[in-house]
Amino acid sequence: MSYILLAVAVVTFFGCKYNAEGFNEGYIGKEQTKSINGVFVMLIFMSHFAQYITLDKTSVYYDVKTQLSQLVVVTFLFYSGYGIMCSIMKKGNAYVRNIPLRRFLPVWAHFALALLLFMVSNVILGYKYPLRDTVLSFAGWSSIGNSNWYIFCILALYVMTVVSFLCFGKSHSQALLCMFALTGAYIVVMSRYKEVHWYNTAIMYPFGMLYAYKKRDIEAAVMDSGASYWKAFINAALMLIAFSYIWPASKWMVVPFECKAICFMAFTVLVTMKFKIGNRLLSFFGNYTFEVYILQRIPMRLFIHRINNLYLYFAACFAATILLSFLFKLFTGLLDKGWNGLIDKLTALPAKKHSL
Repeated sequence: MSYILLAVAVVTFFGCKYNAEGFNEGYIGKEQTKSINGVFVMLIFMSHFAQYITLDKTSVYYDVKTQLSQLVVVTFLFYSGYGIMCSIMKKGNAYVRNIPLRRFLPVWAHFALALLLFMVSNVILGYKYPLRDTVLSFAGWSSIGNSNWYIFCILALYVMTVVSFLCFGKSHSQALLCMFALTGAYIVVMSRYKEVHWYNTAIMYPFGMLYAYKKRDIEAAVMDSGASYWKAFINAALMLIAFSYIWPASKWMVVPFECKAICFMAFTVLVTMKFKIGNRLLSFFGNYTFEVYILQRIPMRLFIHRINNLYLYFAACFAATILLSFLFKLFTGLLDKGWNGLIDKLTALPAKKHSL
């Protein structure tokens, strides 16, 4: 796995450009964030793949995987919160009211379609799950062999966004406070029912929203001079290292890990301010993050007892996941086009006039 990690590192830094004179203006734009997510979706693939094999605990990859842990999903939550907040500030409450139809339902529908594929693969492979788990899997609460916690989390965060900004839409600052409060409540509640990975990165979504809200002030402070930037960069790096050592020794893991996640994201943002990371391969993976995340376990389970060589097993799983992702996105893209067209027509219908 360490050799595969090296390959991922090569892909990540291929085409990387350092801006010595100024800053990467598109550091948090669509193309850059898509490439960053492309890096982490490959690491997520590796992390899930590692669950089906026996890892060498003395390997470099094992150390990297252990240190990263749930940090591999931090950018997805942060950038998602950032993007939604930018849209809210630009389009107002009209955008918030459209979240259930434009975001929540499409994401859930894609997830539900993926579950149907898992149900088919379970029949083929002979896996059986209780009816209760099958029903609850469509809510993301249970699993039938699929990854589920992230989908449950992001859908819950969408609901919190709608509640917060419809209740406090006239004040973005109050809406953000409500968003943090609801996310905190989510963390507390989920800590009673689920494993720590279900909730220990959820706070990054409202932090992404906060960054969008305070972006100009942050950039003014950090990009004021080269000295200001490097001071912020070094502080973020030192805090990240500090929390990396604090977290394992803590009795209550959530707080230090949340702090570690915040430092990790701050470090990532600061790196991309100076380094433009991106190439066609990263952009490709960035376009298929959902599909790769949700479908990868199908080939992993399909090939586990059929291919003995580690690297052939990985290659087969990787290739099959890419093919499945491409076909799945092609199909869901057609569904989304039809769904969005229907919503556009319904929202464009003029209100009926009633004569007295």
